Amino acid sequence: IHLGSILNRVGLEVGKQRLLSAHLPFLPASITERDKLSYLSSCISFDSPLMMRAVGALLKCLDRRRVGVELEDSSVGVPILQFHAYTL
Repeated sequence: IHLGSILNRVGLEVGKQRLLSAHLPFLPASITERDKLSYLSSCISFDSPLMMRAVGALLKCLDRRRVGVELEDSSVGVPILQFHAYTL
Protein backbone atom coordinates (compact mmCIF):
# COMPACT_ATOMS: atom_id res chain seq x y z
CA ILE A 1 0.00 0.00 0.00
CA HIS A 2 1.35 3.38 -1.03
CA LEU A 3 1.68 5.92 1.80
CA GLY A 4 0.39 8.76 -0.41
CA SER A 5 -2.85 6.90 -1.11
CA ILE A 6 -3.35 6.28 2.62
CA LEU A 7 -2.83 9.96 3.45
CA ASN A 8 -5.13 10.96 0.60
CA ARG A 9 -7.86 8.62 1.89
CA VAL A 10 -7.48 9.95 5.44
CA GLY A 11 -7.83 13.50 4.10
CA LEU A 12 -11.00 12.52 2.28
CA GLU A 13 -12.55 10.95 5.34
CA VAL A 14 -11.63 13.91 7.55
CA GLY A 15 -13.12 16.35 5.03
CA LYS A 16 -16.31 14.30 4.75
CA GLN A 17 -16.63 14.02 8.53
CA ARG A 18 -16.08 17.75 9.01
CA LEU A 19 -18.82 18.46 6.49
CA LEU A 20 -21.26 15.99 8.03
CA SER A 21 -20.67 17.39 11.51
CA ALA A 22 -20.77 21.06 10.44
CA HIS A 23 -23.40 23.37 11.93
CA LEU A 24 -25.91 23.80 9.06
CA PRO A 25 -28.86 25.87 10.36
CA PHE A 26 -30.64 25.76 6.98
CA LEU A 27 -31.26 22.02 7.45
CA PRO A 28 -33.95 20.85 9.87
CA ALA A 29 -32.65 19.74 13.26
CA SER A 30 -34.52 16.45 12.88
CA ILE A 31 -32.80 15.49 9.59
CA THR A 32 -31.32 12.01 9.54
CA GLU A 33 -27.67 11.49 8.72
CA ARG A 34 -28.69 9.65 5.56
CA ASP A 35 -30.86 12.58 4.37
CA LYS A 36 -28.12 15.05 5.29
CA LEU A 37 -25.61 13.04 3.28
CA SER A 38 -28.02 12.87 0.35
CA TYR A 39 -28.59 16.64 0.40
CA LEU A 40 -24.90 17.49 0.78
CA SER A 41 -23.87 15.14 -2.01
CA SER A 42 -26.28 16.98 -4.32
CA CYS A 43 -24.37 20.21 -3.57
CA ILE A 44 -20.80 18.97 -3.21
CA SER A 45 -19.09 16.15 -5.08
CA PHE A 46 -18.13 13.52 -2.54
CA ASP A 47 -16.40 11.64 -5.38
CA SER A 48 -13.83 14.39 -5.91
CA PRO A 49 -10.79 14.02 -3.63
CA LEU A 50 -9.76 17.62 -4.19
CA MET A 51 -13.22 18.95 -3.40
CA MET A 52 -13.52 16.97 -0.17
CA ARG A 53 -10.06 17.94 1.00
CA ALA A 54 -10.71 21.61 0.15
CA VAL A 55 -14.06 21.62 1.97
CA GLY A 56 -12.43 19.97 4.99
CA ALA A 57 -9.62 22.53 5.01
CA LEU A 58 -12.06 25.44 4.67
CA LEU A 59 -14.21 24.18 7.55
CA LYS A 60 -11.11 23.68 9.69
CA CYS A 61 -10.01 27.26 8.93
CA LEU A 62 -13.46 28.62 9.81
CA ASP A 63 -13.46 26.70 13.10
CA ARG A 64 -10.02 27.96 14.04
CA ARG A 65 -10.70 31.59 13.14
CA ARG A 66 -14.29 31.38 14.46
CA VAL A 67 -15.56 33.69 11.73
CA GLY A 68 -18.92 35.16 12.75
CA VAL A 69 -18.88 33.72 16.28
CA GLU A 70 -15.70 35.26 17.69
CA LEU A 71 -17.41 36.38 20.91
CA GLU A 72 -19.38 33.17 21.48
CA ASP A 73 -18.32 30.27 23.68
CA SER A 74 -15.81 27.97 21.97
CA SER A 75 -18.38 25.16 21.92
CA VAL A 76 -20.58 27.15 19.50
CA GLY A 77 -19.97 26.00 15.95
CA VAL A 78 -19.53 28.39 13.05
CA PRO A 79 -22.86 28.30 11.16
CA ILE A 80 -22.78 27.50 7.44
CA LEU A 81 -25.80 29.33 6.03
CA GLN A 82 -25.73 28.03 2.45
CA PHE A 83 -23.59 26.60 -0.33
CA HIS A 84 -22.82 28.17 -3.68
CA ALA A 85 -21.40 25.96 -6.40
CA TYR A 86 -19.00 27.55 -8.86
CA THR A 87 -17.75 25.88 -12.01
CA LEU A 88 -14.75 27.01 -13.99
